[in-house]
Amino acid sequence: MGARDVNEAEDVGRSMRRRLDELAETQHWVHHVGDLDSGEVLTTQLDRPVMPLSRAERLSRLGHIFDDTSIFSGPRYRLTPRAPYQAVPEASFSVSGGSLPFVSLLSYSSTHDEVVWQPPRDATGPLLDLLRASFAEGPRERSVVSILLSGQARPGAVGHVLILESQTGASIRIPITDAFASHTVDLTFIPRAGEPADVIMSLEAGIRFLTFRSISFAAQRPVVASP
Repeated sequence: MGARDVNEAEDVGRSMRRRLDELAETQHWVHHVGDLDSGEVLTTQLDRPVMPLSRAERLSRLGHIFDDTSIFSGPRYRLTPRAPYQAVPEASFSVSGGSLPFVSLLSYSSTHDEVVWQPPRDATGPLLDLLRASFAEGPRERSVVSILLSGQARPGAVGHVLILESQTGASIRIPITDAFASHTVDLTFIPRAGEPADVIMSLEAGIRFLTFRSISFAAQRPVVASP
């Protein structure tokens, strides 16, 4: 890559960074909860950031009892663009920009702790394997995978993020509307105890851009009812 290409890439990155900062001034918040075992997804539009108590309550609507102190206070795994590898227990993630001609990875910034994709306008179908998080050992209890995203679809469109769990092949599609928003995605499932697990996230057609900020994976400790 020549100096001119480097400068052009830096200009594009600065332009997108400014655009993201502008959109964040008026962003919405959305909470998605899903059960990978059943395929059920519930989406809630919010006027403020999602908090642990309401996250646990919405997850509980899927038919399982969740306690905010046991799943959101200290995740067993947590990966970010600034910290994409964890030694104990071992976990890592990798990103790509999809297959040609639909290359869409715009930037990977440890400074801003984010990965940004901007799919081409004429992209069709899924842009596969855009993020793959690998966990060396799955918990032995019902668990929650949480992914923090932000972004928007193209005007008048609804795009989707496809999330696949490799152990079972179960998948869920998360809607992304054309209103810029911070999206918190909490997915529950029962891993195969002691086996490695992969969570694969891919963008589908209609998304204007998407920012990935973190993924965490934690077991849900049993909830003991009060006497």
